[in-house]
Amino acid sequence: MKQETVKARMIASGSVQGVGYRYKVAALGRRLGLRGVVRNLEDGTVEIFCEADGKGQMNEFIKRIKEGDFMIIVEKLDVFYEDQPGYSSHPRQGEKFGIEY
Repeated sequence: MKQETVKARMIASGSVQGVGYRYKVAALGRRLGLRGVVRNLEDGTVEIFCEADGKGQMNEFIKRIKEGDFMIIVEKLDVFYEDQPGYSSHPRQGEKFGIEY
């Protein structure tokens, strides 16, 4: 049985720029088999576009990108699923997880 593709746009805020957060997100996305792209925004937040093969895969990704460490502090993670207000897609969203510089 094929899983339903789940698409989301996320905004992470806190201490998330200049601390390796984009690398953590991209590496985790690739490890979990998600597709997408992560980038810094001018306001100090990080924007994540991703696609997962089912809700379970997406939920695991969300849970793990909320986790901080000694330098990364995710104060808030807003998640906007496809067909919800605040959602948009990225041209590279369906590709292997990467970082936009």
